[in-house]
Amino acid sequence: MSIGSPDDRYPNSSKAHRWITQKLVSVCDQSDCYRILLQAYPAYRMDLLSNQNAAARLRQLGVTSRFRIAWVDPNPDTADGSRFLESVLVLSGFPVLHHFDEPEPALQWLCG
Repeated sequence: MSIGSPDDRYPNSSKAHRWITQKLVSVCDQSDCYRILLQAYPAYRMDLLSNQNAAARLRQLGVTSRFRIAWVDPNPDTADGSRFLESVLVLSGFPVLHHFDEPEPALQWLCG
């Protein structure tokens, strides 16, 4: 399912991230399904500094420990950002997201 974007001109803004997260939480709550596969798009670069408080921000937006989020980023130039986010969340005691280089292992993890 595609949920769209609040503004395709600014896909990497904090406003867009909040909108997408809130939309995902709403869809998950409505469908009682908390397993999400996210595919990074080629130009996406995660802001590493903004990830320092990621667990708190995600909790404020309604993400709970029920969620399993597989983030697929096959681009070695940008994948470090999602790996860092995964580490921050694990160290915060909130391991809801895992990074994958390919979709197949991500789907296996989500279904496991």
